[in-house]
Amino acid sequence: SRYLIACEGLSTTKEAYAFTVFESVFKEFGLPSAIRTDNGVPFASPNALFNLSKLSVWWLRLGIDIERIKPGCPQQNGRHERMHLTLKKETTKPAGANFLQQ
Repeated sequence: SRYLIACEGLSTTKEAYAFTVFESVFKEFGLPSAIRTDNGVPFASPNALFNLSKLSVWWLRLGIDIERIKPGCPQQNGRHERMHLTLKKETTKPAGANFLQQ
């Protein structure tokens, strides 16, 4: 599905924080067959074998397929990118110019 089933505002992109969110989501909703991500942290690690981060290795071990969009092609994940715009408009009124203002 392409439904937003969790949205957590994390203070960092470190994998340890993402693990806890995904564990909670998987316990509540079960494991997805695949997860589509961009090539950024914590989903990918540019210096690792096949760009696999610890988080993506964990997903593979759980039997979850990883679908990555091409670098520099956010349109391949257009619905997700559009969700970011809607989320920002609804949660930051007026929208802050930077993270601290939000």
